[in-house]
Amino acid sequence: PAGHIVVIDLKGLASGEPGAIATTRYWSLPERTGETASPKIFLAKLRQALVARLPSPQPPAIFLSGGLDSSVVAALMAAEGLGRVEAFSIGFTESELDESAHARRVAALVGAEHHLITLRDVEPALVTSVIDQLDEPMADAATIPTYLLAREAGLVGRVVMTGDGADALLAGDHWFRRLKRLDALASLPRPLRLVPALMGARWRSLVEMLDLPPAARYLKIREKWTPEGRQAIYAREFGRRVEAELTAGTYLLAPIAWRRGESVDAAIRLDSIHGLPEDLLMKADKMGMAHGVESRSPFLDQTFVEWAARLDIDLLLRGGRSKHLLKKAAESLLPRDLIYRRKHGFQVPVGRWLKGSLRPLTEAAFDTARVQRQGIFDPGALAALKSRFDEGQPPAAALAGQVWQIVAFQTWWGSLFG
Repeated sequence: PAGHIVVIDLKGLASGEPGAIATTRYWSLPERTGETASPKIFLAKLRQALVARLPSPQPPAIFLSGGLDSSVVAALMAAEGLGRVEAFSIGFTESELDESAHARRVAALVGAEHHLITLRDVEPALVTSVIDQLDEPMADAATIPTYLLAREAGLVGRVVMTGDGADALLAGDHWFRRLKRLDALASLPRPLRLVPALMGARWRSLVEMLDLPPAARYLKIREKWTPEGRQAIYAREFGRRVEAELTAGTYLLAPIAWRRGESVDAAIRLDSIHGLPEDLLMKADKMGMAHGVESRSPFLDQTFVEWAARLDIDLLLRGGRSKHLLKKAAESLLPRDLIYRRKHGFQVPVGRWLKGSLRPLTEAAFDTARVQRQGIFDPGALAALKSRFDEGQPPAAALAGQVWQIVAFQTWWGSLFG
C-alpha cells in the first residue's frame, strides 16, 4: 500500500516461517491539530512547494483545466517570472462539461501560451491504447483526455505542473460537504432529524443515511454500485468466491478512525490513502509516462501536505463553501468571479461516447456469448444493465458510469485473454 515498505526475511521465507514477509508503514498524515493560518501564510507555503518542484533550466508546462486549483498554480508560476509558459487544456462540445473558456481566460491573465484540444469523439483504438498503458483495469474515464494532454505537452517539454491533490487534501469534493452535513444532522436529537427531510430530496437522502456507520455513508455517497448491486452482476460460481462485504474492504477496513463529528477529516485521510495513489496519481503518472511527461503538483509537496493536514477543518469548509482558505488566498492572484464560480469538476461525456463512437467496445464488452465463456459476470444481469443504459433510463450518469466500468474491465481482459 501507499506509504508502506515490505520487509522480507529471505531465510525465513525459504523455511516457510510465518511472518517472513512483513508490511510496515513508514509515513502517514499527521493528526489534525486544528491549526490556524492566514491566506498570506497559505500562499507562501504553496509558493515554496511550487518552487521546490520547478525543473531547471527549462520552465515546465501546465495542465490548465479552468478550475481553481490549476489556475492558482498557473498564477504562482507567472509570479515567479518563468517566461511564457505553455498551458494545455481539454475542451468538450457539451457546454455543460466544457471549461475551456475559463482556462483560456486564465491563460491570458497569466500570459501563458494556450493550447486547446477540443474532444468531440474518441475512437476504440485510442481507448484500447489508453487501457494498455494503464496495465490494470481502471475505470476513470478521465484517463483518456489526460493521455491526449500528455501527448501534446510532450512535444514541448518533459515536466508539467498540475493542481492535483487539492480537492482531496483541502476538502474540495462534494462528498466532504455532504459528510459535514451528515455530522451536523447526526448531532440532532432523533425526532428533530426528520425536519430536514421535509426540505427536499437532497436533505431527505442525507437523513436516510444517518443510521449507517460513518464509513458506510462515505461509500454510499462515492460508489457507483451498492454491495448488493455489484454482487448481482457476478456469475453464480464466481460470485460464491466473492465476499460481498469485502468488495469495498480496502475502504471499510482502512486504518481510519471515524470519530463522531469528524467525518471530513476521516474522508480526507481515506482519499489520501486510496483515492490519490490508486486513481488520480496513477492516472497522471501512467498517462504522462506514456509520452515521457512527468506531472508535478505543489499541493502534493510533502511539507505542504503535512502542514495542510493539521489545519482546522473550518478553514477548509466554511458556510457550505469548500476550500475556503485556498479561495481567500487566491483573491490576491485571480478575479473573484473565477474563484467563486460554481465548482464544475472534471467530467467527460462517457455516456455519449459509449452510445456513439465507442459503440463497438460497448457491444463487445456485453456480448452474451463472450460473457458466458468468461465466467465472471451474469449474462442476464449485464444485458439488463445495458438495456437500461440504451433506453436512457434514470439515473443516466450513474448508469453510464457503471457501463463504462464494465467496458474498461472487458477491454483490459480482452487485451490479455482475447
